[in-house]
Amino acid sequence: ICIMGRCDTGMVNTLGTALESFWAASADKQVIVYIPDSTRMKDAGGKRLSEIWVNLSDSVPAPPPGHRILTAYDFGPEGATFDPSIRITLKFDPAELYAGQYAVAVYYYDEAAGAWQFITNSLIEDIEGEESQVVFNTGHFTQFAIMSTEPAATAPPAQSMPSVPSGPQQSGGTGV
Repeated sequence: ICIMGRCDTGMVNTLGTALESFWAASADKQVIVYIPDSTRMKDAGGKRLSEIWVNLSDSVPAPPPGHRILTAYDFGPEGATFDPSIRITLKFDPAELYAGQYAVAVYYYDEAAGAWQFITNSLIEDIEGEESQVVFNTGHFTQFAIMSTEPAATAPPAQSMPSVPSGPQQSGGTGV
């Protein structure tokens, strides 16, 4: 798994099932991916994933009206699926929010619909501090973005999710 140039590995069998839980993070810890043990990881064609990567998005579709994209990432390969879902943490700079604005949300880009879709299971943490982040679960890879809502626009509803597993762990072995 390579996140913005930093690569980690996890134990995965020949069918694409994680044999252990593992974390991977970018060098600056702006992006963290947690894959639970027994997760089945497949590419868009249903075959075992041979790699996973995350990069800053080069080409970002326009946000929905009333929104501004703070940061966007390409997760690949496009169309990869995970069962059960994996957990992604994306950090952001609260200084990029509109003045007096505290509403942020995470969206994924739905290629088939040609539109950004709000992720309802996201959790926003420490909106004003140095560790501001969104945490969400996903069962597929595409483009993900953290967006702020213009003060006059209606913010998405607040959501909660189960607690995040403790601490990043490094593991060896062959893998993704």
